[in-house]
Amino acid sequence: MTLHTLSRARAYGSDREEKMNFRYLNKDEIDCRVAMCKQNGVSLVLYKDARVDQNILDEVFGIFGWQRSHQLIDGNLYCTVSVRNPETGEWVHKQDVGKESNAEKEKGQASDSFKRACFNLGIGRELYTAPFIWISKDLVTIKKDDKGKDTTYDKFSVRSITIEDGKIVQLEIQSDTRKYVVYTYGTKKQNGNAPAQNEQANAQNQQKQAPAKTPEEIEAEKVRIQKEKEEAAKKELKTIDNDKIIPLRKMFVAYKFEEANLLAYYHLEKLEQMTNAQYADFGKKWKILVKQWGGITEMQKGA
Repeated sequence: MTLHTLSRARAYGSDREEKMNFRYLNKDEIDCRVAMCKQNGVSLVLYKDARVDQNILDEVFGIFGWQRSHQLIDGNLYCTVSVRNPETGEWVHKQDVGKESNAEKEKGQASDSFKRACFNLGIGRELYTAPFIWISKDLVTIKKDDKGKDTTYDKFSVRSITIEDGKIVQLEIQSDTRKYVVYTYGTKKQNGNAPAQNEQANAQNQQKQAPAKTPEEIEAEKVRIQKEKEEAAKKELKTIDNDKIIPLRKMFVAYKFEEANLLAYYHLEKLEQMTNAQYADFGKKWKILVKQWGGITEMQKGA
């Protein structure tokens, strides 16, 4: 069985605490998507297809050991993925909300909510530890689309990846269009702990060496980095949207604490004023705070 341990995971309607450790994703189960395209390069994100989740659920629990269902809540499509503990027969449930895709609205929401619910179970959670992946303009073809926006039609894939203790510690991204490695992170290992120096050298030989940057390009790069830092800081100060507000309000009921406690702690008049930075801070220490506010930190049976 590829499920390493299934010791007790919390389910709706259960006070039992279980932990599910799924195997890590293989490199051919991870896709690369262009997240941002600018004149000086593109950024990539790693993601998994819904079929990967389905295959792993089949692999671990069998076709009769898991199920999915969808509910429309406040105009948002949620997916609940249920898996059956092979030792006890108890069902464990995880739920999350989906976002619309650029293609079919309903299908995109259904697929996205399913993938997010599977992340909650633990499938592919290591992707959240991926580094920032930036491919410079020298290693990718950037064009203008019919609306005048920068875009690229280059395709990328994961050439190699190493995951340790749930974290990505080594990563190579290959341009399938140009047929060579365009991004490296960490040190690839072989024979235990010995660095794969020969393989690294071969990978470097496969890459086309980008020409030396001019002073103008170096200055432009500095400006870009500073701008990205400023944008990140602005994002932290931006208030949260309904994708975060709705789950927070559900927490008030599930974990039996008052919204007023949260507002007072962050000096807010209403939840809609909460910033992304405050939301992230609450995510780190919510159990401690909820306990201080007289709530519960585990959903009880029948909750």
